[in-house]
Amino acid sequence: MFNSYSKSLNDPKRVLGHILLMGLFIMSPAFLLSSTSYAEPVAKMPKSQWAYSNMLALRYNPLGLQNELFMGYKQKLYNKPEDNLLFGKSYWWAGLITRASPQFAMAGLFFKTSPIAVLELQGMFSRVQSLTTAADLPGYYTAGTQAAVKSTINDRATTGHIITQGWQSSLQARLQAKVGPIAIRTTNLFRYFDLSGDEGSTQKDLFYDQTLDLVTPLQGLVYQNDTDLLYTKSNQAWVLGGRYTFAKSFAQDLDAEISKQIYDIQRLGLLFAWKFKAPLTEQGLEAKKRHALIVLSQWHLDHAYRNGQEMNRAIPYFAVVYSLSGRFADQ
Repeated sequence: MFNSYSKSLNDPKRVLGHILLMGLFIMSPAFLLSSTSYAEPVAKMPKSQWAYSNMLALRYNPLGLQNELFMGYKQKLYNKPEDNLLFGKSYWWAGLITRASPQFAMAGLFFKTSPIAVLELQGMFSRVQSLTTAADLPGYYTAGTQAAVKSTINDRATTGHIITQGWQSSLQARLQAKVGPIAIRTTNLFRYFDLSGDEGSTQKDLFYDQTLDLVTPLQGLVYQNDTDLLYTKSNQAWVLGGRYTFAKSFAQDLDAEISKQIYDIQRLGLLFAWKFKAPLTEQGLEAKKRHALIVLSQWHLDHAYRNGQEMNRAIPYFAVVYSLSGRFADQ
Protein backbone atom coordinates (compact mmCIF):
# COMPACT_ATOMS: atom_id res chain seq x y z
CA MET A 1 0.00 0.00 0.00
CA PHE A 2 2.75 2.45 0.94
CA ASN A 3 4.74 1.76 -2.23
CA SER A 4 1.69 2.46 -4.40
CA TYR A 5 1.10 5.72 -2.51
CA SER A 6 4.73 6.70 -3.01
CA LYS A 7 4.50 6.08 -6.75
CA SER A 8 1.35 8.21 -6.99
CA LEU A 9 3.39 11.19 -5.75
CA ASN A 10 6.08 11.06 -8.42
CA ASP A 11 4.28 13.86 -10.26
CA PRO A 12 3.84 17.31 -8.61
CA LYS A 13 0.35 17.52 -10.14
CA ARG A 14 -0.67 14.40 -8.24
CA VAL A 15 0.73 15.92 -5.04
CA LEU A 16 -1.44 19.02 -5.50
CA GLY A 17 -4.42 16.75 -6.15
CA HIS A 18 -3.90 14.98 -2.82
CA ILE A 19 -3.71 18.34 -1.03
CA LEU A 20 -6.90 19.61 -2.71
CA LEU A 21 -8.88 16.47 -1.83
CA MET A 22 -7.76 16.69 1.78
CA GLY A 23 -8.75 20.36 1.86
CA LEU A 24 -12.25 19.68 0.49
CA PHE A 25 -12.79 17.06 3.20
CA ILE A 26 -11.50 19.17 6.08
CA MET A 27 -13.31 22.35 5.09
CA SER A 28 -16.74 20.75 4.63
CA PRO A 29 -19.40 22.66 6.69
CA ALA A 30 -20.37 19.64 8.81
CA PHE A 31 -16.75 19.17 9.82
CA LEU A 32 -16.41 22.80 10.93
CA LEU A 33 -19.60 23.54 12.81
CA SER A 34 -18.99 21.04 15.61
CA SER A 35 -15.37 21.98 16.24
CA THR A 36 -15.63 24.59 19.05
CA SER A 37 -15.80 24.22 22.82
CA TYR A 38 -16.70 27.12 25.12
CA ALA A 39 -15.75 25.39 28.38
CA GLU A 40 -13.10 28.02 29.13
CA PRO A 41 -12.84 31.79 28.57
CA VAL A 42 -11.47 32.57 25.13
CA ALA A 43 -8.18 34.48 25.32
CA LYS A 44 -8.14 37.72 23.37
CA MET A 45 -5.50 38.19 20.71
CA PRO A 46 -3.86 41.65 20.61
CA LYS A 47 -4.76 43.57 17.46
CA SER A 48 -1.03 43.91 16.74
CA GLN A 49 2.14 42.79 18.46
CA TRP A 50 5.84 42.04 18.11
CA ALA A 51 5.89 38.26 18.44
CA TYR A 52 8.40 35.41 18.50
CA SER A 53 8.37 31.60 18.34
CA ASN A 54 11.40 29.45 19.20
CA MET A 55 11.73 25.67 18.86
CA LEU A 56 14.72 23.69 20.16
CA ALA A 57 14.78 20.09 18.86
CA LEU A 58 16.93 17.07 19.69
CA ARG A 59 16.55 14.08 17.36
CA TYR A 60 17.84 10.53 16.91
CA ASN A 61 17.90 8.37 13.75
CA PRO A 62 18.99 10.68 12.22
CA LEU A 63 20.89 12.29 15.08
CA GLY A 64 20.54 16.06 15.12
CA LEU A 65 20.27 19.22 17.20
CA GLN A 66 18.53 22.28 15.78
CA ASN A 67 17.12 25.61 16.93
CA GLU A 68 14.58 27.60 14.90
CA LEU A 69 13.50 31.17 15.71
CA PHE A 70 10.71 33.25 14.11
CA MET A 71 10.56 36.92 15.14
CA GLY A 72 8.50 39.75 13.67
CA TYR A 73 5.38 41.88 13.53
CA LYS A 74 1.98 40.16 13.89
CA GLN A 75 -1.49 41.62 13.34
CA LYS A 76 -5.09 40.42 13.37
CA LEU A 77 -6.71 40.23 9.96
CA TYR A 78 -10.32 40.93 10.92
CA ASN A 79 -12.16 42.89 13.60
CA LYS A 80 -14.00 39.81 14.84
CA PRO A 81 -14.63 38.50 18.40
CA GLU A 82 -12.22 35.82 19.60
CA ASP A 83 -14.94 33.15 19.81
CA ASN A 84 -15.80 33.52 16.12
CA LEU A 85 -15.25 30.00 14.81
CA LEU A 86 -13.66 30.83 11.48
CA PHE A 87 -12.17 34.33 11.77
CA GLY A 88 -11.60 35.06 15.48
CA LYS A 89 -7.90 34.10 15.45
CA SER A 90 -7.02 35.09 11.86
CA TYR A 91 -3.71 36.93 11.50
CA TRP A 92 -0.71 37.79 9.36
CA TRP A 93 2.87 37.71 10.64
CA ALA A 94 6.12 38.72 8.91
CA GLY A 95 9.73 39.03 9.98
CA LEU A 96 13.06 37.23 10.35
CA ILE A 97 13.77 33.51 10.65
CA THR A 98 16.99 31.82 11.75
CA ARG A 99 17.74 28.09 11.90
CA ALA A 100 21.00 26.66 13.21
CA SER A 101 22.63 23.34 14.09
CA PRO A 102 26.24 22.15 14.53
CA GLN A 103 26.27 21.46 10.77
CA PHE A 104 24.67 24.56 9.20
CA ALA A 105 23.27 28.04 9.74
CA MET A 106 20.39 29.71 7.92
CA ALA A 107 18.86 33.19 8.05
CA GLY A 108 16.12 34.85 6.02
CA LEU A 109 12.64 36.33 5.83
CA PHE A 110 9.25 34.72 6.40
CA PHE A 111 5.56 35.51 6.01
CA LYS A 112 2.74 33.60 7.74
CA THR A 113 -1.00 34.06 7.60
CA SER A 114 -4.13 32.27 8.76
CA PRO A 115 -7.00 33.82 6.76
CA ILE A 116 -9.46 31.25 8.13
CA ALA A 117 -9.26 28.88 11.11
CA VAL A 118 -8.75 25.74 9.03
CA LEU A 119 -5.89 27.13 6.91
CA GLU A 120 -2.39 28.43 7.68
CA LEU A 121 0.05 29.50 4.95
CA GLN A 122 3.77 30.21 5.22
CA GLY A 123 6.46 31.40 2.82
CA MET A 124 10.19 31.73 3.45
CA PHE A 125 13.33 32.84 1.63
CA SER A 126 16.74 32.38 3.25
CA ARG A 127 20.51 32.04 2.91
CA VAL A 128 22.16 28.74 3.90
CA GLN A 129 25.77 28.28 4.98
CA SER A 130 27.42 24.89 5.57
CA LEU A 131 29.59 24.39 8.64
CA THR A 132 30.59 20.73 8.20
CA THR A 133 31.70 18.52 5.30
CA ALA A 134 31.49 14.77 4.90
CA ALA A 135 35.23 14.50 5.47
CA ASP A 136 34.70 15.93 8.97
CA LEU A 137 31.54 13.92 9.71
CA PRO A 138 31.57 13.14 13.45
CA GLY A 139 31.88 9.49 14.38
CA TYR A 140 28.81 9.63 16.63
CA TYR A 141 26.47 9.96 13.64
CA THR A 142 24.28 6.95 12.88
CA ALA A 143 25.31 4.56 10.13
CA GLY A 144 22.24 5.61 8.13
CA THR A 145 23.36 9.25 8.07
CA GLN A 146 26.93 8.41 7.17
CA ALA A 147 25.74 6.25 4.27
CA ALA A 148 23.42 8.99 3.00
CA VAL A 149 26.17 11.64 3.07
CA LYS A 150 28.72 9.35 1.38
CA SER A 151 26.21 8.69 -1.42
CA THR A 152 26.50 12.36 -2.45
CA ILE A 153 30.25 12.19 -3.11
CA ASN A 154 31.30 11.96 -6.76
CA ASP A 155 34.48 12.17 -8.85
CA ARG A 156 34.14 15.91 -9.41
CA ALA A 157 33.34 16.96 -5.82
CA THR A 158 35.18 14.65 -3.47
CA THR A 159 34.40 16.35 -0.17
CA GLY A 160 30.61 16.16 -0.03
CA HIS A 161 28.75 18.64 2.17
CA ILE A 162 26.08 17.73 4.67
CA ILE A 163 24.54 21.04 3.60
CA THR A 164 26.34 23.46 1.32
CA GLN A 165 26.01 27.22 0.83
CA GLY A 166 23.37 28.97 -1.25
CA TRP A 167 19.69 29.92 -1.14
CA GLN A 168 16.50 28.12 -0.31
CA SER A 169 12.83 29.08 -0.44
CA SER A 170 9.73 27.27 0.76
CA LEU A 171 5.94 27.33 0.69
CA GLN A 172 3.89 25.56 3.34
CA ALA A 173 0.15 25.02 3.72
CA ARG A 174 -1.52 23.52 6.81
CA LEU A 175 -5.15 22.38 6.78
CA GLN A 176 -6.69 21.61 10.15
CA ALA A 177 -10.02 21.05 11.87
CA LYS A 178 -11.54 19.55 15.01
CA VAL A 179 -14.70 17.58 15.79
CA GLY A 180 -15.27 17.22 19.53
CA PRO A 181 -11.98 15.90 20.99
CA ILE A 182 -10.69 14.60 17.62
CA ALA A 183 -8.51 16.87 15.51
CA ILE A 184 -6.91 16.28 12.11
CA ARG A 185 -4.33 18.37 10.33
CA THR A 186 -2.11 17.96 7.30
CA THR A 187 1.00 20.07 6.68
CA ASN A 188 2.37 20.24 3.12
CA LEU A 189 5.84 21.69 2.59
CA PHE A 190 7.52 22.46 -0.74
CA ARG A 191 11.17 23.52 -0.45
CA TYR A 192 13.34 24.68 -3.36
CA PHE A 193 17.15 24.66 -3.17
CA ASP A 194 19.57 26.71 -5.27
CA LEU A 195 22.94 25.83 -3.78
CA SER A 196 26.58 25.85 -4.82
CA GLY A 197 28.77 22.85 -4.08
CA ASP A 198 32.43 21.97 -3.91
CA GLU A 199 34.85 22.89 -6.67
CA GLY A 200 33.95 21.00 -9.82
CA SER A 201 30.37 20.21 -8.81
CA THR A 202 27.30 21.01 -10.90
CA GLN A 203 23.74 21.93 -9.95
CA LYS A 204 22.68 18.32 -10.63
CA ASP A 205 25.11 16.93 -8.07
CA LEU A 206 23.70 15.78 -4.75
CA PHE A 207 23.85 16.91 -1.14
CA TYR A 208 22.36 15.61 2.11
CA ASP A 209 19.68 17.85 3.67
CA GLN A 210 19.91 17.18 7.40
CA THR A 211 16.56 18.73 8.30
CA LEU A 212 14.49 16.52 5.98
CA ASP A 213 16.93 13.54 6.00
CA LEU A 214 16.86 13.52 2.18
CA VAL A 215 19.50 13.30 -0.54
CA THR A 216 18.59 15.83 -3.24
CA PRO A 217 20.23 17.82 -6.10
CA LEU A 218 21.91 21.13 -5.32
CA GLN A 219 19.19 22.74 -7.44
CA GLY A 220 15.83 21.05 -7.01
CA LEU A 221 12.47 20.71 -5.28
CA VAL A 222 11.57 18.55 -2.28
CA TYR A 223 8.16 17.83 -0.74
CA GLN A 224 7.17 16.71 2.75
CA ASN A 225 3.75 15.92 4.20
CA ASP A 226 2.93 15.43 7.88
CA THR A 227 -0.61 14.19 8.62
CA ASP A 228 -1.72 14.11 12.27
CA LEU A 229 -4.74 12.49 13.91
CA LEU A 230 -4.99 13.85 17.46
CA TYR A 231 -7.05 13.55 20.64
CA THR A 232 -7.32 16.88 22.47
CA LYS A 233 -9.71 18.78 24.75
CA SER A 234 -9.81 22.49 25.55
CA ASN A 235 -9.62 21.87 29.32
CA GLN A 236 -6.60 19.54 29.28
CA ALA A 237 -2.92 20.33 28.85
CA TRP A 238 -1.90 17.27 26.83
CA VAL A 239 -2.45 16.11 23.27
CA LEU A 240 -1.98 12.53 22.06
CA GLY A 241 -2.15 11.14 18.56
CA GLY A 242 -0.39 9.68 15.57
CA ARG A 243 1.64 11.14 12.69
CA TYR A 244 2.32 9.85 9.18
CA THR A 245 5.22 11.48 7.31
CA PHE A 246 6.05 11.28 3.61
CA ALA A 247 8.97 13.05 1.94
CA LYS A 248 10.55 12.91 -1.53
CA SER A 249 12.82 14.79 -3.89
CA PHE A 250 11.56 15.72 -7.37
CA ALA A 251 14.88 15.02 -9.06
CA GLN A 252 14.85 15.06 -12.86
CA ASP A 253 17.35 14.72 -15.73
CA LEU A 254 19.99 13.02 -13.57
CA ASP A 255 22.49 10.38 -14.65
CA ALA A 256 21.33 6.84 -13.93
CA GLU A 257 24.04 6.28 -11.32
CA ILE A 258 23.20 9.52 -9.52
CA SER A 259 19.45 8.84 -9.64
CA LYS A 260 19.99 5.63 -7.67
CA GLN A 261 20.93 7.72 -4.62
CA ILE A 262 17.55 9.50 -4.54
CA TYR A 263 15.06 7.94 -2.13
CA ASP A 264 11.64 8.57 -0.56
CA ILE A 265 10.82 8.55 3.15
CA GLN A 266 7.73 7.21 4.91
CA ARG A 267 7.33 7.12 8.69
CA LEU A 268 4.45 6.29 11.03
CA GLY A 269 4.25 6.67 14.80
CA LEU A 270 3.04 8.49 17.91
CA LEU A 271 2.96 12.17 18.82
CA PHE A 272 2.58 13.56 22.36
CA ALA A 273 2.46 17.24 23.35
CA TRP A 274 2.18 18.93 26.74
CA LYS A 275 1.04 22.56 26.74
CA PHE A 276 2.05 24.35 29.94
CA LYS A 277 -0.84 26.39 31.29
CA ALA A 278 -0.35 30.16 31.20
CA PRO A 279 -2.71 32.70 32.85
CA LEU A 280 -4.40 35.46 30.89
CA THR A 281 -3.24 39.04 31.34
CA GLU A 282 -5.32 41.56 33.30
CA GLN A 283 -6.84 42.72 30.00
CA GLY A 284 -7.93 39.17 29.16
CA LEU A 285 -5.23 38.84 26.49
CA GLU A 286 -3.49 35.55 25.72
CA ALA A 287 -0.38 34.88 27.81
CA LYS A 288 2.79 36.76 26.91
CA LYS A 289 4.78 33.51 27.12
CA ARG A 290 3.61 30.02 26.21
CA HIS A 291 5.63 26.82 26.69
CA ALA A 292 5.13 23.36 25.19
CA LEU A 293 6.98 20.05 25.09
CA ILE A 294 6.53 17.75 22.07
CA VAL A 295 7.69 14.12 21.77
CA LEU A 296 7.56 12.28 18.45
CA SER A 297 8.39 8.60 17.89
CA GLN A 298 7.99 7.11 14.40
CA TRP A 299 9.15 3.96 12.63
CA HIS A 300 10.51 4.03 9.09
CA LEU A 301 8.24 2.30 6.58
CA ASP A 302 10.37 3.34 3.60
CA HIS A 303 13.95 4.63 3.62
CA ALA A 304 17.11 3.73 1.73
CA TYR A 305 19.26 3.45 4.87
CA ARG A 306 17.02 3.23 7.97
CA ASN A 307 14.63 0.43 7.07
CA GLY A 308 16.91 -2.52 7.80
CA GLN A 309 19.77 -1.62 5.41
CA GLU A 310 22.23 0.43 7.54
CA MET A 311 20.00 0.86 10.64
CA ASN A 312 17.81 -1.77 12.29
CA ARG A 313 14.16 -1.09 11.36
CA ALA A 314 13.19 -1.52 15.03
CA ILE A 315 15.08 1.68 15.94
CA PRO A 316 12.62 4.59 15.67
CA TYR A 317 12.95 8.16 14.53
CA PHE A 318 12.75 9.94 17.90
CA ALA A 319 12.53 13.69 18.55
CA VAL A 320 12.00 15.89 21.61
CA VAL A 321 11.06 19.53 20.98
CA TYR A 322 10.80 22.43 23.45
CA SER A 323 8.68 25.30 22.16
CA LEU A 324 8.60 28.84 23.57
CA SER A 325 6.41 31.50 21.97
CA GLY A 326 4.96 34.84 22.93
CA ARG A 327 5.21 38.55 22.33
CA PHE A 328 7.54 41.38 23.27
CA ALA A 329 4.95 44.15 23.30
CA ASP A 330 1.37 44.94 22.31
CA GLN A 331 0.72 47.71 19.83
